[in-house]
Amino acid sequence: MAQVSLAKAMKIKNRLAGRLARLTTQIQQGNSVIEGQPQPDVLALWAQREALVGYLIALKAALAQATVRIQHLLLEMQEKKATIALLQGLNTRDGDSGQVHYGTTQKIIFRAAIKQQDVNAWVEKLEQEIDALQDRVDLYNAQTKLDLDPAVLEAAGSQVPRD
Repeated sequence: MAQVSLAKAMKIKNRLAGRLARLTTQIQQGNSVIEGQPQPDVLALWAQREALVGYLIALKAALAQATVRIQHLLLEMQEKKATIALLQGLNTRDGDSGQVHYGTTQKIIFRAAIKQQDVNAWVEKLEQEIDALQDRVDLYNAQTKLDLDPAVLEAAGSQVPRD
């Protein structure tokens, strides 16, 4: 087994996913070609793809186990980001609209319970909280080590650490 940091394992996962996407495209584009045109060995590409899928599943499972201890941090960050999206999409129109109700001279006045300056302050506070959580996650990812099959690293084109 090869020992890598959680941060490195996530980079390897992304690289494997990219290679898998490229193989999938090659299979899709090369499966049926005009007679007489060169055709890639789709069955060999398929076998490579199946091997990559196996490595990716193993790596994702290892990552899921390794991140159990920080899952609450990841979920908290996710919810704070959702709250920011809600706040940024909130209608904060407040005051005289410059319009009147149809057929009258009565002005249309909006009253926002949450004002734009509140939104700005809350978003700034949430972003600071997300940054602090991300720092904790980054530290955990750098310090936590995973034991990976060297074949997974090789499939991703990563160097296998030597003892």
